[in-house]
Amino acid sequence: VVGDMCLFIGGADRSPRAFSDVWVLKFGGNDGDFTSWRWIKKTTTVKDGARLPERMGATATAVGRKVYVFGGQEPTRGVCFNDVVVLDCNTWTWSRLQVAGASPPPRNSHTACVTNNGRLLVVYGGGSQEDGP
Repeated sequence: VVGDMCLFIGGADRSPRAFSDVWVLKFGGNDGDFTSWRWIKKTTTVKDGARLPERMGATATAVGRKVYVFGGQEPTRGVCFNDVVVLDCNTWTWSRLQVAGASPPPRNSHTACVTNNGRLLVVYGGGSQEDGP
C-alpha cells in the first residue's frame, strides 16, 4: 500500500506466462464505501532503458513512495532472481538498486518486510530451482 493505492506487480497465469504489468487499486470515498474505488493499469518506464525481467513469486515492499521488489522467478525457464528493483510511485519509473556486499541466494515465494524506520529489508524463506520450497 502506497498512500491511497494498493499495488499489484507482476505474477503469472497457469500456462505459465509471467506478467510485468503494474495495476493499482485506487482507494476512494469513506470507509466502507467501495463504489468509488477503481482499477488503474499503470504505464511504467525503466531508467536507462534496461529491460527488467518478468517474474512471479517476488516480494514487493513499500517504503514511502517507493516499492522494493526482491527475487522472484521467471516461470517458463524456472530461473530465480536475487536482484532488487525499485518502482518510484511519483514517476512510475523502475530502476535497479545497486547493493554492496554479498546478496542472498536467488529465491521465490519468500516473505519480506521493512524495519528500522524503512532502512532495513528483511527477507525470509522461499525456494529456488536448486533448493526447492
